[in-house]
Amino acid sequence: MDRLNLLETLVTAVDQGSLNRAAQQLGLSQPAVSQHIKHLEHLFGQPLLNRSATGVQPTRAGTLAVSHARDLLKGFATLETELTPQADNFTGNFRVSVGNMLGRVILAPLLIEMGQCYPDLNIIVRMDDRCVDVVAERFDLAIRAGGLGPTSGYGRKIGALQTVLVAAPSYLAQAGHPSCPDDLRTMKYVQYGENTQSNVLKLNDSETWRTIDITTGFTVDDPQMLLDVMATGIGFTHMPLLLAEPEIHAGKLAIILPQFQTQDKSIYAVHPTPSGYDPVQSEILRRLQDRLSKITRRTLQNAPVLKMVPS
Repeated sequence: MDRLNLLETLVTAVDQGSLNRAAQQLGLSQPAVSQHIKHLEHLFGQPLLNRSATGVQPTRAGTLAVSHARDLLKGFATLETELTPQADNFTGNFRVSVGNMLGRVILAPLLIEMGQCYPDLNIIVRMDDRCVDVVAERFDLAIRAGGLGPTSGYGRKIGALQTVLVAAPSYLAQAGHPSCPDDLRTMKYVQYGENTQSNVLKLNDSETWRTIDITTGFTVDDPQMLLDVMATGIGFTHMPLLLAEPEIHAGKLAIILPQFQTQDKSIYAVHPTPSGYDPVQSEILRRLQDRLSKITRRTLQNAPVLKMVPS
């Protein structure tokens, strides 16, 4: 029996805390997962999991085995990626991770176009604001907005999205139109993404950047819900102009403090190996950068490649 598959089953069972959930994640039956664990326990000569009605937990031996298993799986994934010949014709599976906002607004339409152009390419998209580990979780490419995140892989800044401060007219009628950055201190801020929560905004008056303290009063993690919440007039927010523009044209949102520049949201591409992009990665990034060049102030070419180390 393939020992790497056995180790993957063990790691998944520990991560999921349940043999049933591990089976669902791996596409196996629950008895098959149990058999894998028993085979490993027989191989190592000691129990690796403590089983209970609420799930499974690793034993001391299991904790050690999982630690080594993660390293082995990462190493094999890297080896597999670097040694597998990359076909010029686009075929097989290609796994992409992207955040919800960037995925829905920009990347999803591009990937749909690619799926139509290359029918033999199976594009697997995971939209999740979590910074996935592209090596351990076997993603071929991750596109991130805002920062690289504490995961393994190699990252390059590929562009940026212009951002604006916006609020619904109904909120401005109630709270007043801010005339200077300090007025934001008394206004309610709607935050996108719990893990990116910040208590400050940075604004530029074309000469200097100013840091303004803000009060967060509502947090969401879905771009459509962000728009829905903003439409209720609950507060103001800082978002990509691309997302806000249709609502601004419809009169549902208004830009506030337009004389001040807000920080652009940086866009990064993260891939699992330092050997450069394969043809599919290159084509996705070409399309993405072409799209970014039409909607942002600038795109960045030949940015330095950054080695990323898990925290």
